[in-house]
Amino acid sequence: MSALFHYSYDPRFEKNYYAGGMATLESLFDERLLELAWEGWRRQDMIRFGKYHQAYDQRPQLTGEKNGFTTVFPIPQHILDLNPNLTQNKGYD
Repeated sequence: MSALFHYSYDPRFEKNYYAGGMATLESLFDERLLELAWEGWRRQDMIRFGKYHQAYDQRPQLTGEKNGFTTVFPIPQHILDLNPNLTQNKGYD
């Protein structure tokens, strides 16, 4: 094996890449973390894969978050005042 392989090999990801050669949603999620680490897509990926409202290593679950209210942002009050047909997103009432 090359020195580069030994330097860059991480056994934590072996199960995802070599599990019968099949791509899974979990391996895709992990790969996007590695490939897009500095591009600001992690939050959107976590929402897309249904993981954003769950606690993970650097973020505890917020109170009442199981309903997923943190996947959308609150609508600013001045916007709600301009349009009476709008309602505030759930969880931000």
